[in-house]
Amino acid sequence: MVTRGKTSVFKPWTQYVITIFSSSQPLQALLAFKEPRGFKSAVKHPEWLSAINSEIQALQKNDTWTMVPHSTFYNMVGCR
Repeated sequence: MVTRGKTSVFKPWTQYVITIFSSSQPLQALLAFKEPRGFKSAVKHPEWLSAINSEIQALQKNDTWTMVPHSTFYNMVGCR
């Protein structure tokens, strides 16, 4: 079998540079060094708190959910 490696034909290595032009707080929170493990640790950081708030505002703006009273017969479903 003849492969590209045996015939010295290789794909050129492309180096990508990521530049962020947006200074949005949700984006900065996503690029944070360490991701919080839960809600309690996330709300301690202002970047994550603003990301949570903007996500909730986007859900409300798009009318993707409505608040309903909690029922004891059903399990609660989180937003994913």
